[in-house]
Amino acid sequence: MTHRELVLSARKKARFHFLQLPEDLQDEVIERLDGQTLTLEGASDFLAARGHTLSHEAIAAYYRAVRRERRIHDSTQELARVFEAYQGQDLEGNLKALTNFLIATAASQLPK
Repeated sequence: MTHRELVLSARKKARFHFLQLPEDLQDEVIERLDGQTLTLEGASDFLAARGHTLSHEAIAAYYRAVRRERRIHDSTQELARVFEAYQGQDLEGNLKALTNFLIATAASQLPK
């Protein structure tokens, strides 16, 4: 999913001035922020040099939303994968395995 799709698919629909920029410019800013080759202040300057004014706070708000939606999307995908992996398996056996895992984890945390 693109950053736009993730943000626009969010349950809470927020309005971001960032989305008013041309899509190719949006993509370039997000790619450079992801690659850590551009700071938020640098992104504001980068946009200004291309004739668009947007504060680094506005860019930061959008980028936080993108990162949040990416985490939600990734977590949902992982949960679906785990669910599929365990679907159809013996429930009692899985509960025993989970209980044993929790007991072993708790025991490993006890002082020796």
